Amino acid sequence: KKFVEGLRANLEDMRGTLSYISLKDASEGILEGVSVCFTGSLKTMKRNEAATLVKDAGGTVKDDVVKGLTYLVTNDPNSGSAKNKKAQEQGTKVITEEEFLALVKGSPKPEVAKEEKPVKLESEDLF
Repeated sequence: KKFVEGLRANLEDMRGTLSYISLKDASEGILEGVSVCFTGSLKTMKRNEAATLVKDAGGTVKDDVVKGLTYLVTNDPNSGSAKNKKAQEQGTKVITEEEFLALVKGSPKPEVAKEEKPVKLESEDLF
């Protein structure tokens, strides 16, 4: 109850802060509905930079190979790692870092099953 009262008391300050924030509409990104997991080291960037590329393009990043995962990105598809094996077992497409970068830059996505779209909240829904 105190938390909600605090939010109400600071509502105008929070709305003022929101006027300085620019949010991208993730539903319009090239990776909309796509989930990506990374395994192994990347050659051209750090993993957190790759994750930012996915999120900025409207996709989601997973820490593990899970049901519904769209892509597993690896620089050694034949490594025999647990993630590679699990991806192959469940039919997840395994791609290289170069293929991942091509996707982010707007190359056509291979046909894969899409996961459900996340629910979008407007700032008014938060108050």
